[in-house]
Amino acid sequence: MDSTNEEFVRIKKSNTLTPWFALVAFALAAASVYCLLVPLVIYRVDNRVLYYLFLVVGAVGTLYFTGLFAYMIAQLFSPKNAMLVSNEGFLDLLNGTDGAGFIPWSNVAKLEMTGGEKPLIVIGLLDADAVPNIKDAKLSKQLNEGSPVMPELFVKPYEIAIPLKKAFSVLREARDSYYREGVASGETAILSDTVTRTIRQPAIPKAAPKKEDQPKPDDEKSVDELLKELSSEIEKRRQKLANDSKKSSEEIEDIIKYVKGKE
Repeated sequence: MDSTNEEFVRIKKSNTLTPWFALVAFALAAASVYCLLVPLVIYRVDNRVLYYLFLVVGAVGTLYFTGLFAYMIAQLFSPKNAMLVSNEGFLDLLNGTDGAGFIPWSNVAKLEMTGGEKPLIVIGLLDADAVPNIKDAKLSKQLNEGSPVMPELFVKPYEIAIPLKKAFSVLREARDSYYREGVASGETAILSDTVTRTIRQPAIPKAAPKKEDQPKPDDEKSVDELLKELSSEIEKRRQKLANDSKKSSEEIEDIIKYVKGKE
């Protein structure tokens, strides 16, 4: 595992079986060299078919297995990456033929490590179609025909160069960091080793400025309001009529007094 001056953590592939593969490649390369030397040096082969068969098999085997042996030796000193883990997600290079590709933490619903005789890390996904390498036949079968609950990726102990518990801690810490950053940006994260989900906090609406009461148009007024206005208008007209009537009576009395005074 390496994280020096990088924003992600490298989890290397295990090279436990690499020495054995290198030994097998060396043995096959030696056998190929022997096949190549048989018709040339060791034995005289009169049959032309066998002569060329030994040459072809020996030459092809020598080139292939010698190259394979050199590759295995190189892997002993610089093993390949199994996973690259960051706060944004992880690059999987284990599942399927060439790995699942980059998986963001937003697509991870479950992260757990099982125990028992065959321990492994299980990573449950929300959406298998969002996996970059979903078109790979082996990976597609694993995701779509595996668990009936959700598509899952696996990390097995013999595939990585560090203990499985340490790899699980790296994955869990990166996932938790992602959700802690989400909390800081206004999201509430519920963290669990089995299920992880995020709840976005609703924005608090700002108080709108209080508007002054505007007179309602007639088509928006209630029946009670209309009746009240009508009653008020009738009362005003009644008082006006009463005042006019009183004023007329006083004028008539003044006229009568004037006439009587003339008589």
